[in-house]
Amino acid sequence: MIQNKKPVVLCVIDGFGLSSTWRGNAIFSASPKNFFEIWGNYIHHLLAYSSKNPSSAVYDNPERYLASLLRGREVESEREYIDNQIKKELLSSNDVLKGAFKQALDRNSSLHLIGNLSEDSGKYSNFEHLLSLLELAKEKNLFRVFVHLIIDSTLDYKQILKGIQRLEMKINQTGLGEIASICGLNFIQEDKKSFLDFSKAYKAIVEGRGNSYLSAEQAINKNKDTFDSPSNFPPSVVTSKDDPIGVISDFDSIIFFNHNNSDLTKLILAFSSSSDSSRLPSPKFLYLATFFDYILPKPDGLNVLFKRAGTIDLPHILCGAGLNQLYISDSTRMLSIKSQLNGFKEISGQPSEDFVPVLDHKQYLNNPKPIIYEIFSKTVSAVKEKKYDFIFIDVPCIDEIASNGTFGQALNATKMVDNFLPVLLEAVLNEGGVLIITSTYGNAEKMVRRDQYEILNGRTLDPVPFILASSESKKEMKSSSIVSELMYDMITKKNYLRDIAPTIIELFNLPIPTEFTGHNLMS
Repeated sequence: MIQNKKPVVLCVIDGFGLSSTWRGNAIFSASPKNFFEIWGNYIHHLLAYSSKNPSSAVYDNPERYLASLLRGREVESEREYIDNQIKKELLSSNDVLKGAFKQALDRNSSLHLIGNLSEDSGKYSNFEHLLSLLELAKEKNLFRVFVHLIIDSTLDYKQILKGIQRLEMKINQTGLGEIASICGLNFIQEDKKSFLDFSKAYKAIVEGRGNSYLSAEQAINKNKDTFDSPSNFPPSVVTSKDDPIGVISDFDSIIFFNHNNSDLTKLILAFSSSSDSSRLPSPKFLYLATFFDYILPKPDGLNVLFKRAGTIDLPHILCGAGLNQLYISDSTRMLSIKSQLNGFKEISGQPSEDFVPVLDHKQYLNNPKPIIYEIFSKTVSAVKEKKYDFIFIDVPCIDEIASNGTFGQALNATKMVDNFLPVLLEAVLNEGGVLIITSTYGNAEKMVRRDQYEILNGRTLDPVPFILASSESKKEMKSSSIVSELMYDMITKKNYLRDIAPTIIELFNLPIPTEFTGHNLMS
């Protein structure tokens, strides 16, 4: 039995799905010989996300996959949770939402809705959630509602304009609401811009100071050719008769409508009564609300509509056992990882983190090798340091390139990652540890439709690999081809992402909590 082997290194290669179809399969076309070699030599399985979903389904919510891996059970995403609240007509009875509406009514003040403009299944927010808030505000007889949009590179300018027009149509239908400001995500993200740049975004949203336009649509049309990435779009204000239409004042209510607020942390904290007001003075007596508690400990004055599930997950269990943990990725993906690690500021032995700075996906498209090298280099160094019992490494490059680039770029990225796998394996085995190689979802294995040569850029629910490599798990005989196993797996699917956490917990000889529905893949 493989137990108490340290370190345990979990290497998650995002976008590395497995499909028996060769057309459009950048993974198999890259012929990743090192991956195939490790697959053949060590214990392995094929994992599905869920027994409820067909393997060919497409689902673009990476946080859900990661949450299921870490929590040992299938997880309803935050977006889906809000969807269900709306379908069951429970959103209108939410006490926090009623509190936000009540303050705006009682104080004759304004309601401000702040968040990312997205499509209906967006990474940060859901367009329908914003529309539902507008409808509820109308039902509650609010009369001053302003929308402050954050835009980013998940949408191009054509999609952004389409989204703005859709929002304006809804505003006209309800007779309530105005778009007051628009700003690129990089101006408000931590580590992306200086304090001076952040203050420009803050002043545009709060004080109505910035580049002024008669409409959000005009702002986009005037600047789309100058600012290549929507994430770098300058803070812009909508005015009427030279005056900003939606400044934030004392006693106003603010609802951040993202289902994932990790990228809005800096902005939310700036409004909090516990923030450093000497740097950016905030209006007083604001009613602040978010959908979920992504910022822990919760800032003073922040109200949360929906409480997240408890902390029965892999990181907390390892932490409670006194095991040292390290989480490594690029700076953008680390935000998603950190959103799953909330609560550790209240626990001793908080996991460490390390990241490679990345501004946006264009760095991967232009030259991914330095980023890939640094992520693996940090991991190998951490293994050799002998300080950590558990190391989580997230490698986003294949996924980022498959989502935003060409088939050839995804193929080359797969080869680059494959080149580093033997180096990592050797380092882990030399220290007597265990290396687990997996992915949370597919992407690069399905980049062209079967019936036509249309490029697909989206995550899939195809099976993903699970390899457990240690000195004890090496096979005497290599297994059959991965393609034949894929065909068999389509019929006998029985292992899932939720099984990874129980497997790791038993590697440390710890009891599997009853809340986990997954099983140990080694049993």
